[in-house]
Amino acid sequence: MGDRLEEEALDRIWPALLACREGLGERRLVESPPGGLRRALLFVRGPDRRWTFSQPAGSDPRPPGRRPPLLPGAGSGPGREPSLVLLWGDGSAEIGTATGGEAPHDAITPFTDAARRRGSSPWPDPLATAVPLAPAEQAVFRCYLPFLAGLARARAMDHAVVSGHLTTTLDGRIAPPAGPGLWLGNGADRRHTHRLRALHDAVLVGRRTLERDDPLLTVREVTGPTPRRVVLDPSLALLRRDGGYRAFAAPGAILLHAAGCPCPASPPPGVTLLPVAAAPAVGGEGGEGSVLPPDGILAALAGVGIHSVFVEGGGQTLMRFLAAGRMDLLHLHLAPRLLGAGVPAVALPEGAGVPDLRYLLTPFLLDGEVLLECQPALPP
Repeated sequence: MGDRLEEEALDRIWPALLACREGLGERRLVESPPGGLRRALLFVRGPDRRWTFSQPAGSDPRPPGRRPPLLPGAGSGPGREPSLVLLWGDGSAEIGTATGGEAPHDAITPFTDAARRRGSSPWPDPLATAVPLAPAEQAVFRCYLPFLAGLARARAMDHAVVSGHLTTTLDGRIAPPAGPGLWLGNGADRRHTHRLRALHDAVLVGRRTLERDDPLLTVREVTGPTPRRVVLDPSLALLRRDGGYRAFAAPGAILLHAAGCPCPASPPPGVTLLPVAAAPAVGGEGGEGSVLPPDGILAALAGVGIHSVFVEGGGQTLMRFLAAGRMDLLHLHLAPRLLGAGVPAVALPEGAGVPDLRYLLTPFLLDGEVLLECQPALPP
């Protein structure tokens, strides 16, 4: 049915993943060394079974098709070799043990275009069977390495990577028909969402999500940094409302709006207004006369140093990124409940146009509930 994401394994590995995320903020971790060779980001499991993150493991001296040495000379006797995960700058990853020289290990490639063009998941199953990694540890790396791989590639190539998360009921609803939204997933899904926030430069929502749910958009359920909070509001309607929103309570929030839109009032303290070249809305979507295209959104955010964006809601905002082909990875959580009526998970106004999109699916289990990793399949 899928790999179980166990809290015990997450507790062991999360500090190392978080240290890698923080290290990727320093460009020296992803810049090519002299000669244009690749760098690797290194995770090591010690005898206490705790995982740590190291500095880059060095450049890749191998000719095409050869495996690199992991940690030459690192082995210190039978049974004492640490387990390793290397995340290379092109998004590929390798798992093995440091036995000195070229250790036996299998390659995994979470973000390679070739696997996606073959129409199959880039994750082999079972993963690195000869490597002493428990299934629970494999599941954690399977789930979270793609986000770090995407960020590494984005920083190295100076472009944006976009991820999304959506919790939907079995009848395809993400919120009740009226009133404030409610968290549809379980506690494990809530913690997972907070981990995804911590792994990105920014978390993004649309205006209606802010008005309906008034979310904080901070990291509270796990250890980690709070990303920049970004809200889409083409007409700056939020500035006409009485009262403040919790996402704007702390400095650092960004309010994206249509370029040329008159500002009806001063923004809250610490909120940055950022203009984006808008496009006409189809059918007056959401009461707006214009929408903000994903390419324009990402270009504006790149201008303020944001290279990874986590789209958390709502359904129309997420669907616009999907329809534009700008969603690199989507996590879809299936809540085992029915609402009967409410806000649809994904929907666009008639005539907006949606391409025929196909995805490669990798299932996980979050405390018994299904989480689907959805990677866009590329044409052959």
